Amino acid sequence: AYLGGREEERAFENARQVVLRALELGINYIDTAPLYGRSEELIGAALEGVRERPLLATKVGFVPEDFDYGRDAVLASVERSLERLRADRLDVAQIHEVNLAGWERIVDPDGALAGLREAQRRGLCNMIGITGTNARPSIAPTFGVENMLGTNPIVFGMPTDEDFPFVIDCATSVSQRGKIEV
Repeated sequence: AYLGGREEERAFENARQVVLRALELGINYIDTAPLYGRSEELIGAALEGVRERPLLATKVGFVPEDFDYGRDAVLASVERSLERLRADRLDVAQIHEVNLAGWERIVDPDGALAGLREAQRRGLCNMIGITGTNARPSIAPTFGVENMLGTNPIVFGMPTDEDFPFVIDCATSVSQRGKIEV
C-alpha cells in the first residue's frame, strides 16, 4: 500500500503511524527515491522529532523527467532529497536503476559517479551505491568504479580504508528479521 494511505488529507498522519510502527518493530533502514511519489516528503515529516533515526537511503535518477545523470544533476538531486527528508546527511545515496542509466553516463568524468563522490566529499552522504534490476555490482571494477555497493538484492558496503570495502549481503536479514544489523 502507498505509504500515505488512500486518503490524501491523512497522508502525513498515516505515514507517521507506519514509520513509527516500523521503528518500534526494529526496522532500522529506510530506502526511498524521488521516483516514489511523495515518499521522501512523507518519510521526512514522519521522522521529525525521532531521536534514534534509522539509516536513510535514497536514489538519484529519473526525476526530473529529463534527468541526465550528470554530476550537477546528481548533486542537485541529493540536495533536494535531503530537504524533503529533513536530513543533514544520507547514509546511502544510490544511482537508481543503473542498468537503465548506462555505465558510460555513470563513469564519465562529469557523470553520476563524480556527482555522488562530490556529495560524499561535501558530507551529504556517507556511502554511495547503485540499484537496478539485474544490476551486477561485481562488474563495476571493470569500468573503473571502485567502492560501490548494489542493493538488488540488498548488498550493503561499509566504509573502510581497505582496498576492498567490507560488503554484507543483507537480503536474508531484511526478509527474515525486518532489519539490517550494522
